[in-house]
Amino acid sequence: MASQGDPPYLPEPFEDSTILELLDSISFPHPTSIQFMNVIAFYHLLYKLSFPSEVIASKLPLHARKPTGTTTELILRVAGEHIPKIKTENEAAVITWVRNNTKVPVPSIVHFDSSCSNALKCEYIILTLCPGQNLGDLCNSMGAPEIDSILDQIADILVELHQQPWTHIGGLHFSPAGDIVPGPLLEETFCYVTNSERYWGPEEHYEEISLVTGPFYTYVDYITAHLRKCIWYIHNRPKTLQPLLLPLIPRVKALLPILASKASSLNDVKLRLAHKDIHFANLLYDPSTQNLTGLVDWEFSGVVPFTKWNPVMSFPWNGRKTKKDFLRTRPLYGRFEERCKERGLDWLLQDAQFKSRDQEEMQKATDLLQTIIAMRIKGYKDIMPRMEGWLKDLELCLEYFGV
Repeated sequence: MASQGDPPYLPEPFEDSTILELLDSISFPHPTSIQFMNVIAFYHLLYKLSFPSEVIASKLPLHARKPTGTTTELILRVAGEHIPKIKTENEAAVITWVRNNTKVPVPSIVHFDSSCSNALKCEYIILTLCPGQNLGDLCNSMGAPEIDSILDQIADILVELHQQPWTHIGGLHFSPAGDIVPGPLLEETFCYVTNSERYWGPEEHYEEISLVTGPFYTYVDYITAHLRKCIWYIHNRPKTLQPLLLPLIPRVKALLPILASKASSLNDVKLRLAHKDIHFANLLYDPSTQNLTGLVDWEFSGVVPFTKWNPVMSFPWNGRKTKKDFLRTRPLYGRFEERCKERGLDWLLQDAQFKSRDQEEMQKATDLLQTIIAMRIKGYKDIMPRMEGWLKDLELCLEYFGV
């Protein structure tokens, strides 16, 4: 999901000749067709490249090769400039790890470049095309048994990812030797290269204002880094933030040693790889088999405390931004919980719950402070009436810890 109110900051669509120049530079054959995919996407442009299967086979992993005489379709995914380098590397590494270590249906990475030193002058990934139709386009016409089957399959995906414990909070990337190793944290925030000047002015650099840091090796370290960055924001946006939040800085600073003193219990959380944006528009589905056939858009995925596997509650949204669609899909989360309990997956739901009131208040305070800062900087007037309530909730969190 994209940040509210920001334009997409994407490159203009490319001429076919530019894409052919890129393919030549990486010794790929020319496709028989190049189709620009006119879809709603905030962080990338998409192209479908069609090849005779026998022509492209040598560039593909064995499992992705099709018989002679058929057509193989690949996706060229061209990134915007929002988060240089690490977003592309994270998506390529995570998808590769998921494909190599689980049965979760994902595409295969065929080639990627996390630099802009190429014909497109943009970062890109070439990956295989998952079969199926967009679930967001289909779900509104489905009956209860079909929806239950989909919810069960999504639970199965979470179970698959849950089997692998991790020891860090952050993303993944490739080491110089080609191994998949812990990488920086990626979260959808209001701090991107593309909007840094809009919200911060030309004197601030993305690296300074971004929340992208890490990896972190404990929950408390992760939270502490976010709170310290919030304090930095308040100090560096005096007109926008200080009248509202400056009195809270001493209290937030006083919270940090309290969290450190409670670290042993606060850090009691499962760290698991999560997609973090499993809405139905990111799922592909085969109506003939009633099977999910692909989970796409892993760019902001990463290892998180499992309490944050669904951080913005995008599951079970259908990907359509209307109040009617939100109201239609929201009850499905309750049904998802019912299905998990019926199938003996209560433990999955329990692992997604905070282990203590301390944990919950710690995370809530951090989320509220970040939300208030983001909404104030962006200046969303329709949000402002809710600000007073958020501030009161934040103060209650701080009072809970005695600060």
